[in-house]
This record gives sequence, C-alpha cells and structure tokens, in this order.
Amino acid sequence: MVDLNGRKDYNMTGIYNAVSTSWGMEKELEQIHRKDVIRVGVDSTISKLLWRRLQKMVDAFYSEEDFQFSKIDRSVGNSMLGEHSLDIYIGYGMDEEYREEDIEEFTLSEQPIGVYVGKDTTIHSSGTVVLEELKGYVRYGTRAYPCSVVEDLDKTFYDSCRNICYVDNAETMKIKVEFNDGYAFVDSYYFSQCSGEIYLLSDWKCPQCMKVYYRRNSKKKKLGDVLAKLKQIAEET
Repeated sequence: MVDLNGRKDYNMTGIYNAVSTSWGMEKELEQIHRKDVIRVGVDSTISKLLWRRLQKMVDAFYSEEDFQFSKIDRSVGNSMLGEHSLDIYIGYGMDEEYREEDIEEFTLSEQPIGVYVGKDTTIHSSGTVVLEELKGYVRYGTRAYPCSVVEDLDKTFYDSCRNICYVDNAETMKIKVEFNDGYAFVDSYYFSQCSGEIYLLSDWKCPQCMKVYYRRNSKKKKLGDVLAKLKQIAEET
C-alpha cells in the first residue's frame, strides 16, 4: 500500500504480531529453562571451603544458569525444602515437621567436633584442648546450629560442658563467644569462623555430619547427576 505522498505504508499490525509471537516464545523457553534450574540452599554456618568445591563442580560440569544458590539458615532451609522451594538443602539436620516420605539424605562430610573461641580467648592452646580445660567458661549454643548443642552423659563432659547459654542463631553465638571469652562446639572443618579460632578436642569424639537433603521424586533432569557429583565430593572429603 502507498499513501498520498508516495510512501509505502507498512503493515505495522503484522510486524507487531510477529514480534509479540517471538517474544512470547522466548518467554516460554525461558520459563521452561527456569523450571529445570537446580535450587540449592547452603546453611549459613558453612564456610567458603564448601562453596569453593561447589563452584569447582559448576565450572567443570555445568553453567551458572543451571543453578540458583542461596545462603540460608537452618530453619529457612528446612521450610523451603518442605515447601518445594528448594531442590537441595545442605546443612546439619532436618526437623521432623518438614520431613516427608520423598525427602532423602546422604552424608556430605563427617568431621571431628571442634571448640570455637574468640581471638582473645584465655583458653590457651597449641591447637587442641581437653574437656577439663573448658570448665569455668561459658558454653554458648543455638538450636539453629545442632553441632553447638550436642550432649554426652560422660562424667567429664557433664561436669565441664553440660550447661549451655542459648542464643537465637549462629551469628549471635559467635559474637557472644568472642565478647565474653566463652566457647561453642562446632564442625571443626566447615564452620564459618569469622575472626575466631577452632581448637580440636583430644579427649572427646563426636563427629559432626553435614548432609545433603533432597526430594527423591523430582522431575528435574539434572538433579540426579548433580547429586551424583555431590556424592563424589563426599568421597573426596
């Protein structure tokens, strides 16, 4: 079609429809891709040592677009996995209220328990301590971090460490330990320690298990392969 001035009058409706169709297809493909993204929640107490291993896995076998990682606390990780908002949660325990038949787990790491202290602690050590040396110091713990609230009926443990000053979360626990010359029990290898130090206990063995929790019946194609790669990481630890 030509207008009175001799200029072509393009069919803008046709062009608009073509662009809209193309845009719609792109959005649909994007949504399909997003549905296959593996959503991974990592407990906020876990240090960069694990994050570095996860990044190596992504770099070697996948792309960044295949994953959505989140650093979250235990209660959020539990609820998000329970509500199908996560495909994988890596942490230290799953509350019974969120456990369902299709949620499974395997151990990613098993490490000796450690004693977290502040940088100015008066619990002097060359890297290891015994339970008796903790007597008289305030023990801090939080139910949000199960490693910190472990118990034992052993008399030496009971006499030295049975009392726990409970706080709301792991970050508060670290601050209380550092400001008040106290201590907390932690995963000796993977705990994100900030400015403090971690001593090993020489006379008490209580391994701390970091686990991978996931849904068995997920329809996401890559999930099985990702779980297999995580099991390889577990074997290397």
